[in-house]
Amino acid sequence: MSKRRLLCAGFSFLILFLCCTTSCQAQNNSLCVPSSCGDISIRYPFRLKADPENCGHPEPIFALECQKNRTILSSKSQRYNLQAINYNNFTIRIADPGLDTDNYSSCPIYFSVDNDLSSGYMYLASSQSITLLNCISPINNSLYIENPYCGNKSAFSNSSKILSYFVIGSILGSDLEESCTFDTVGSGPSLG
Repeated sequence: MSKRRLLCAGFSFLILFLCCTTSCQAQNNSLCVPSSCGDISIRYPFRLKADPENCGHPEPIFALECQKNRTILSSKSQRYNLQAINYNNFTIRIADPGLDTDNYSSCPIYFSVDNDLSSGYMYLASSQSITLLNCISPINNSLYIENPYCGNKSAFSNSSKILSYFVIGSILGSDLEESCTFDTVGSGPSLG
């Protein structure tokens, strides 16, 4: 047999092998039964950590946990409550686990979304800055949205009542009210 025929036969075998392997992987995924956690339906590319590994994308970010009927998405450094998966437009909605859906005065654990989520697979569609401010007197400014104080009160020795506000979008030092100081600047999803 000539080298050319041997090379063609080897190349044909390689293509056939790759096609069969891809077909087998696709069949394995199609044999996976969707999971659920609470009211979240979970299917490829996501899977529950207890499900077989071939039922989800191999990246760890796609392996979800189910704790007390809450779906948890974990990055390398943060954990989020996964509130919705839309398989039609390829979006997910996550929430900080410190926020209580029934209590608008709850405090977040994280003040910005983890950069690990902005990978080749997931990205924030659009985001804007959110500035958290601490003030020692009430502010009458439409840019300032009152928020529960979530920090260390001992940082303000001259006042027993600390007021907390956040500003959505950029804020300049010249826009800062006199009785306020910057606490944290983070990012969040754009609204609208």
